[in-house]
Amino acid sequence: MIGQAIRKVRKAKGLTQEELAQRLSNKDRTRISRFETGEQKVMAEDLKEIATVLETPVSEFLFG
Repeated sequence: MIGQAIRKVRKAKGLTQEELAQRLSNKDRTRISRFETGEQKVMAEDLKEIATVLETPVSEFLFG
């Protein structure tokens, strides 16, 4: 699941949900939580921005 991959990479980078949200445009901690738990679908543009902020290829989130 993409959300689980986001959580894994975020934690590996030592960031909280709040810290990740602050680095993203128009995102808050609740939205990051929803992405990670699968409550909200991660759109392609969101995934690209998350990948950029976490300095991780998009493929890492898609294919592990």
